[in-house]
Amino acid sequence: MEDKQLSDDARAIKDMLAKLEVGAKPEEVKDLFAKVFANKDVSHISNAEKELREHQSPCSNMSSLCDVHMLALQDESSGVSVPEFEFFPPHPLAYFKLDGLALMDLFRETIRPCIHGGLSPELLPQNLKAFYEAVDLHIAKKESVLFSYLDKKGISGPTRTMWEVDDQIKEGIKKGIAAAEAESPVNVRAVVEHMHKTVGILRDQLNKEEAVLIPLVAQELSDQELYEASQEMLKIGYNFENPRAWEPEGITKTQANPSPAPASNLGFMIQFETGALNFEQIDAILNTMGCEITFVDADDIFRYYSNLDHMYFLRTKADLGRHVYDCHPEKSKKRVKMVLDALRSGEKDVVSVPASKAGKDFIVSYKALRNKQGQYLGCLELIREANVGQ
Repeated sequence: MEDKQLSDDARAIKDMLAKLEVGAKPEEVKDLFAKVFANKDVSHISNAEKELREHQSPCSNMSSLCDVHMLALQDESSGVSVPEFEFFPPHPLAYFKLDGLALMDLFRETIRPCIHGGLSPELLPQNLKAFYEAVDLHIAKKESVLFSYLDKKGISGPTRTMWEVDDQIKEGIKKGIAAAEAESPVNVRAVVEHMHKTVGILRDQLNKEEAVLIPLVAQELSDQELYEASQEMLKIGYNFENPRAWEPEGITKTQANPSPAPASNLGFMIQFETGALNFEQIDAILNTMGCEITFVDADDIFRYYSNLDHMYFLRTKADLGRHVYDCHPEKSKKRVKMVLDALRSGEKDVVSVPASKAGKDFIVSYKALRNKQGQYLGCLELIREANVGQ
């Protein structure tokens, strides 16, 4: 695709990415960015990135471009500014920002005193694990809800960049935990080597959420979509106490755990070869099988997950209808594709792998579903605790 068929914004982004590709530093590209995007909102940037992807133009170094954007925002003379959106609790974007601030409060109150005095360094392993869980909870709302809504609108450039950084943050905290558990007494210096850099990345990421992600979500999502997102985020949970439901006027209200079907459909019997069940009975069976269930159809579209009160492996209604690859970070896509291709081709009928979450061990089984003619219908994912019978 020739550059002349791209918009001015897309050509400018492509030029900046090319400069970054050959070694230009973000601060060297900042003035060009400011010249193009001064007095424009973040949707201009995301639309340009979407245009480049649609035209199959290279979009590498997107993370560095995000750094360029942040530098321009920090320069008051650049003309690039954060859109002025004002949200108050219980608005979901106000809550999302508060949730990020709670992470830094948790670090200052439980990790930093273990390093600099005030709390025993021997508390670092447990405090770091609690910090990881809090960070993971914040990221879950971002990746499984906000990113899902933006992705359905064709906006994935900023989200993919943030997803990669989120993975770096979680990996950095895991290394800090490993360092804290490796020696007795705790080697504080080894922990600091990992956590100093990681907390810096986290702080930058929270700034990018406030400057880029929150305005983008505010501009792109309707009140109805924000309300639905708020229900999902409330179900996942926040890093502060007593969050309240947000119910703006003029929206169709839903529940975080809705009934599986309208009451008029509950008595409708579905006839199987070996009996008949109604909708309510099928839903109850699927939710009491002692495992988490996910179904991806023959086109690799995420169609269903069991509606359990507690799930170790997070899924949300916001992800339903998305391509399953888009529900995973970049580093996992190749592995997911290999599994689904093996099941679809008939090379394998079941692929089982071990997994760990929240201190528990699990067996994750991917099973091919086929009709009586052998036609592939999709993949059923079953997640059981490792000590539970298969």
